[in-house]
Amino acid sequence: MKRIYYVLFVVTIVLISIECRKELSGENTFPGQGNNQSSPISATLQGNIIDENDQPAGGVVVKVK
Repeated sequence: MKRIYYVLFVVTIVLISIECRKELSGENTFPGQGNNQSSPISATLQGNIIDENDQPAGGVVVKVK
């Protein structure tokens, strides 16, 4: 009997969390693609690019649109 209550509790929590998702207008858009942002977003990106042998990759260019 406790197992049935546990399963119902988990299912209820999952359903509540799915329904409480925040809706965003213009979801999955980027600056300059129709979301009406007047200024660009800037951020810092830091990391290491490695190849399939876990060696540093040389001559790599990373582009973000």
